[in-house]
Amino acid sequence: MSLDGKIATETGDARWVSSLASRHYVHTLRARCDAVVIGSGTLRHDDPELTVRLGQDDLIPELRSPQPLRVVMTTSAARLWHARPEAKLWNVAEASTVVAISSASNSNSSDSDFDAELTAIEQLRLRGIQIADLDAYRPEPPTRALMHWLYERGCCNVLWECGGTLATQAVRDRAVQKLLVFIAPKLVGGRTSPTPIAADLGVLQMREAVPLHITRTEKIGPDQDILVEAYLEREEAACPSFALNAT
Repeated sequence: MSLDGKIATETGDARWVSSLASRHYVHTLRARCDAVVIGSGTLRHDDPELTVRLGQDDLIPELRSPQPLRVVMTTSAARLWHARPEAKLWNVAEASTVVAISSASNSNSSDSDFDAELTAIEQLRLRGIQIADLDAYRPEPPTRALMHWLYERGCCNVLWECGGTLATQAVRDRAVQKLLVFIAPKLVGGRTSPTPIAADLGVLQMREAVPLHITRTEKIGPDQDILVEAYLEREEAACPSFALNAT
């Protein structure tokens, strides 16, 4: 994010807030993770690959798999599919993809909505996409339900590279344990410019603010981005090693 806490301009332009060195650092983070999570908004707007793209000189010895599992959270597979029928994540030749669905259909949905949902899920499966039914973990909130689903499949290090809305949910639900915040030495401004925490955390008074324990600060590269590593202070952990990255 910028020094004034923005992850994009008011027009949505976000290329690039952080420096090349910071983005390279994020690729090394991905390489050390079992899964990378985004929301449907990031998929629609950015169409990311979510793969590790490092040079031969950047190979990481402890890398267990060529690529992390790529996960996109959504409330509707149909809307996701119709918005991006040729998304880069649907190409599973290089890396596997999971579509995690919560409340995809409800009592207010029509038969046509339900049929569209089933059709989209079938199309995704034909592409080799795995489907995670997060509603099966109720009453857990979707973010924690996803962490349980991933943990049951051996994913212990999960990197959340999502936008402000899903990031807020992950922090609010304590689905993540650690924050990695890259702060670029630039100002963006704008009353409606997106921020890393873009939704309601339920904080009405300052004493209710979510406390963090900063464990590290580091200058990244010649452009002088600052990396802040901080843990959410809490007594109980949901699952091992969940991290949120804000760039």
